[in-house]
Amino acid sequence: MLWSDKLGYVLLPLNPESEDGFRVESEPELIESAEMLCDRLFTEIFYDVINFSGKGHDTDQADDEERAEVQRRLSPYIEQFPEYKSLAEPLYTQHFSPC
Repeated sequence: MLWSDKLGYVLLPLNPESEDGFRVESEPELIESAEMLCDRLFTEIFYDVINFSGKGHDTDQADDEERAEVQRRLSPYIEQFPEYKSLAEPLYTQHFSPC
């Protein structure tokens, strides 16, 4: 994430493991609000947990262990910014089966 005096925050999705060094993976994304930043952060945390779990499944097949890890990682942010708790709900309803 970069700060631009003209635009505000700009997210550059980089791949640090590419053969030719850091490479931009997709179009830069303008972060226009605190809500948008928090939503993006929550989503990145979710995908980090799923992708690094080593289970090799799709995100819509996340299990209870992964759900607990997502909740653990999101908890500090939700505690500090409870007004954004609702942004985490779609992660659970779209990717985890009902408990």
